[in-house]
Amino acid sequence: MSDKRLTLHPFGIFMLREFQSEAMKAGFHYSISGTKVGNFSRGPLGHPGDGEYDSRPISKFDVHSKYTKKDLTVKIESVTEVGTSGFQLFQKKPLPSWNFQVNFVVPRSEMKSFFGIDDFNYAYFESLLDACG
Repeated sequence: MSDKRLTLHPFGIFMLREFQSEAMKAGFHYSISGTKVGNFSRGPLGHPGDGEYDSRPISKFDVHSKYTKKDLTVKIESVTEVGTSGFQLFQKKPLPSWNFQVNFVVPRSEMKSFFGIDDFNYAYFESLLDACG
C-alpha cells in the first residue's frame, strides 16, 4: 500500500482566517511561489522499510478560501514540477508533472477548535460569520 503526502510551505491555518466579513463572503486567495514551496510524494513503493518514494517538487500553489454562515470552503490547487522515482532503477527517467486539487470544508461548529479561537474572541468571529449570510 502506498500513501500520498502533500507538503506545502509556507502554509498555515492562519492564512484561512479573515476578519472582514465582506472579504470572507466574497472569498480571498493566495498564490505562493518560490524555488521549492512544497512536495508531493507517494510511497513507500516497494518494501515498506526501503524508504523508496516518488517525489514531485512544487514551485507554486494557490489557496482559495470562502466563508458562508455555515462553513469555510478551501481549495488548494497546483501543478507539480517533473519528479523523480524512488526506485534506483528509474531515477534517471523523469516522472511527469501532476495537476492536483485538494478541497475541504470546515463546518461552523468546528471553526473555534480548528482556528484555536478562545471564548472571549469567538463571539466577535461569530458575528463576522453571521454577516456572511
